[in-house]
Amino acid sequence: MQNTRSLRPSTIRAGVLVVLGASVGIVAYLNYRDILTYGFTATDTLTLIATSRINTIQDALGLLTKPLMAGSGFVEFAQFYRPVASFSYGLDYSRWGLNPLGYHLTDLALHATASVLVFATMIVITRGRRVASWLGALSFASHPILAETVPAIARRHDTIALIFMLVCLCLFAMRYWTGTKRGYVMLCASIVSYVCALGAKETAILMPIMV
Repeated sequence: MQNTRSLRPSTIRAGVLVVLGASVGIVAYLNYRDILTYGFTATDTLTLIATSRINTIQDALGLLTKPLMAGSGFVEFAQFYRPVASFSYGLDYSRWGLNPLGYHLTDLALHATASVLVFATMIVITRGRRVASWLGALSFASHPILAETVPAIARRHDTIALIFMLVCLCLFAMRYWTGTKRGYVMLCASIVSYVCALGAKETAILMPIMV
């Protein structure tokens, strides 16, 4: 059997990062696991689900061209373009129907993903400071301000936008660590992530300032 001494330092470091990242995801899950017992939360949830259902290709294309909650009275007061977030409701409905468990499961998975991405992004921008990155990610995963976002199905737009913004920032920073060709690919992927973030919520327009 291969013992620890024969392992390369890079392999050990990668293993440590995986363990730390996994622990952040577990903490994020444990903090909000009770939402799996909730019903539909937040005022606009059912309207968002009803206007985001995907039964045909035309429905899917319609989400790309219509404002948020098109067909409801909401558009008479405000119009937002958030097709990426709307797709998430459509996918949930196609799988879960009107079972709130599935929607909260998605929100919980999104929160855990965002928390792990906070850790990964901090590792990249701090050049591998594991303890600081881990503590920062744990702080995010457990922060009480998220109690207004994670349990509310209608507010997952924020989490989805954050996920793509973190991917954008992480890839943009990582391109300096790689060769020219791979760096160009990462830059293109970073731009695509930024566009997806804008499609989740318009506040992602601040991403260039973060970069």
